[in-house]
Amino acid sequence: MAPPEGLTATIELDASTWENGAQCCLRGSHKLGLLPHTQSGIPGFSRTLADPIDTEIYREVALCLQRGDVAFHHIRAVHYSGANESPNSRRQVGIPTTPPAQNETKKPSRNTRRISMPFTRHWKTWIDKHP
Repeated sequence: MAPPEGLTATIELDASTWENGAQCCLRGSHKLGLLPHTQSGIPGFSRTLADPIDTEIYREVALCLQRGDVAFHHIRAVHYSGANESPNSRRQVGIPTTPPAQNETKKPSRNTRRISMPFTRHWKTWIDKHP
């Protein structure tokens, strides 16, 4: 089996629920490859698919998670979050990764290593100190 093109780890800093717009992925959509996107018009780095996906074929999976949980999804999986219709925050940290084989020509960034390794090692401590 070939390794995935990459994964994104999403670390929940707050609980994510239907009410506060939990992240959703479309099951199996990673097999479609990179799909055309357009800007969504929402401030920040937000894009939307140029053409809708058939959700009868690619079923929605809501990632309703607790504070401190970590979810992984393929970097090509169609994913999105709904509107936060609750008084609660929905903070997350996403860490995209790619296998070393895809980065053979690039020297690893020392800054990336310094930022990601301590955070992933101590994320539970950080979350406990920042309710």
